[in-house]
Amino acid sequence: MLVRKWSLVASLLLTSAFLTVGCATPREASQSVIEVPQTVEERLEGAARTAYEGGAYAGLSVGVYRNGDALFEGQFGEANIENAVPVDSRTVFYVGSITKPFTGLAANLLIEEGALSLSDTVGQILPGYQGAGSTVTVAQLLSQTSGIPDYVDAAVSASFIPYSREDVLALFSGKPLVFTPGERWQYSNSNAYLLGLIIEAVTGKTYGEFISERVAAPLGLASTQFADETLIVPHRADGYFLSPNGYLNAPKYDPLLPFSAGSLLSTPGDIAKFARAAYGSGQSELVSNNVRERLLSPVVLPGGLESFYRLGSVALLSFEGRRKVSHAGLTAGFTSHFGYYPDDDLVVVVLANGSGVSPHPAHIEAELARIALGLPQPSISAEPIDEVLAGDFSGDYKLAPAMFFGTDVFGFVVRDGGLAFQFGPSSASDPAIPLVYIGEDVFVSAADSEHVFSFRRNEAGDVVSLDLEFYGMPFSGAHQP
Repeated sequence: MLVRKWSLVASLLLTSAFLTVGCATPREASQSVIEVPQTVEERLEGAARTAYEGGAYAGLSVGVYRNGDALFEGQFGEANIENAVPVDSRTVFYVGSITKPFTGLAANLLIEEGALSLSDTVGQILPGYQGAGSTVTVAQLLSQTSGIPDYVDAAVSASFIPYSREDVLALFSGKPLVFTPGERWQYSNSNAYLLGLIIEAVTGKTYGEFISERVAAPLGLASTQFADETLIVPHRADGYFLSPNGYLNAPKYDPLLPFSAGSLLSTPGDIAKFARAAYGSGQSELVSNNVRERLLSPVVLPGGLESFYRLGSVALLSFEGRRKVSHAGLTAGFTSHFGYYPDDDLVVVVLANGSGVSPHPAHIEAELARIALGLPQPSISAEPIDEVLAGDFSGDYKLAPAMFFGTDVFGFVVRDGGLAFQFGPSSASDPAIPLVYIGEDVFVSAADSEHVFSFRRNEAGDVVSLDLEFYGMPFSGAHQP
């Protein structure tokens, strides 16, 4: 996932717009009557189909697996719209930042072999690196606590030109650190990019070769490979952007731009095999218990808080009282998400060939996981709210110690008689995402009910802090005077 604040905001605002005007998709909604499913497989199929038909997808591929066996695999829509090629079980998708857990495993395999250590610095392994981050450690790259600025921004994402490794390094190596390494958590694609270069320096192989030979082949991942637009890849899906006028072809990145941060191709079945082998009960000689334990080991931030983003470049979250290992992906024309529930040996994977899609694959993954786990879906009941009550929560909230994809401030404004959310400081003129009040100082996003905003008051009744659950990722902020 080439995560970009601007694209995240645009995607959520587009989703919100669809909800507001009542137009959920560029295709006509199905008018057929769907019978109430009886089996788990039927319920999974019904939920996935409903998400596709009521959403905004060119194509969608879904897999739900328990103990390594498929509970449900479903494919919907088209892998190539122009030629009316349907998505099927063989369709290969760009998975964006789901590449990062593969990079994290690759680095940890080298640590296990003694070729690399968590305390090694960028400057030690890449002596030509002249950036301010030369003292950053491998552990800080893996856990996104380096402070190295993200090289992905709107200009880079729109350029779609050939890149060399040196070209990409030049985008961030000369910039100052955002914070002192180890002081905070902030997602940056630059961390994963440097890990890819480190893997190449230590092994003498290209990143793609190492992933193919040391990860994909041993795990039997027949459809997982480094993207190369010059090669013929059977059953590769085309990517699309969703616009107000329908779908547009997404330009294709040079693979050395996303590189070890977001360049892999894969399928739901392959990602499920990877997740079980890396984090759970999957039997694999590749991943020892020692490696598996380190992949999910926490990094402790100042104040004693354990970051949810672990040493395997993957998130360890709490979902309905269960452990959940997950990562999302976003790149040009593709959006993805996987969740692995190690205590239940359940994997849910959702891949889509579209950017700006709704509902987000992370939302679909959570819905399918609840069905497979026998849990009820959250019941959202809107409560009345007026401008006076909404005003209690308005203003800015300073995040610490984690930053939310490039910002350390959440803003809230009173708009249309209710409360609305903004990435960055509150502004009366900037776009905002409407929130739905569900009572007891808790809101959910009108764009996605998996975004839950819980406000806290002091004894005097003043709102003093905020806790946000964003697809299970926790962020906290203090209300600024």
